[in-house]
Amino acid sequence: MVDTSALSNDIRLLGNLLGQIIREQHGDEAFELVEKVRAIAKARRNEHPEATAELQSLIQTLDVNAAKVLIKAFGNYFQLINIAEDRQRIRVLRERESQGILRESLEDAIRTLKEADLSADTISELLGQIQVRLVLTAHPSEAKRQEVLIKLRHIATLMAQRERRAPRIPVEERFFTAALLERIEELWQTAPTRAARPTVNDEVNVGLYFLTCVIMDTTVNLYEDLRSVLEVYYPEGNWHDLPIFLHFASWIGGDRDGNPYVTPELTLQTIQRLCDT
Repeated sequence: MVDTSALSNDIRLLGNLLGQIIREQHGDEAFELVEKVRAIAKARRNEHPEATAELQSLIQTLDVNAAKVLIKAFGNYFQLINIAEDRQRIRVLRERESQGILRESLEDAIRTLKEADLSADTISELLGQIQVRLVLTAHPSEAKRQEVLIKLRHIATLMAQRERRAPRIPVEERFFTAALLERIEELWQTAPTRAARPTVNDEVNVGLYFLTCVIMDTTVNLYEDLRSVLEVYYPEGNWHDLPIFLHFASWIGGDRDGNPYVTPELTLQTIQRLCDT
């Protein structure tokens, strides 16, 4: 059975820090409102017979400012929970990998090829023939601003660093708690959505963010992991210069699918920015 105690602790930590910020910036009444709604919603999930009516009645009595704080509180809370759940997924994968070769992993694939008696030369030739092209596109449901994405990434990085330092001495725990509090406060003070419809340049910025801050690091790790596994199963091969089989393309800033705001001039600007990146 999967141990979820670390997940519960992470959610509690992040939730408590968010609650501290709400209390400091909006007062005890706002904090107590959020906690009350959370408790009633939990009762509703547990099929408490009066919870739905109680929740509806409470929401209908709120003024605009209270409703804004409530929406913002739960929006940020769920984003923080996503970070905690990502950490848990990593823990589960690491635990499974420690018990043996992870199914559908790179090592599982290379081991299967080795057991099928494919030689190192054959593997090298196959890698040279593979062409994988991943295309970025601006997703219409992605409403997060780049500033929000960056702040969430900072929080996720701190949570990863905190876990790697376990067991932590008190001074380290205070350091991470203070750093997380600062980042969560920045997240709270950042408008979650744009005041106006995103422009094509906004979409290009988000695409470049994922390309430079997420995809490139992941790609480097992928090639390094593949090289490491090949050296284990095919030590006779030369894997220092793996062929480039993973490529990236983008429709963002070049889409001609009926978007009147994508002009030839904007496409040229996008191409230049991609080249500069």
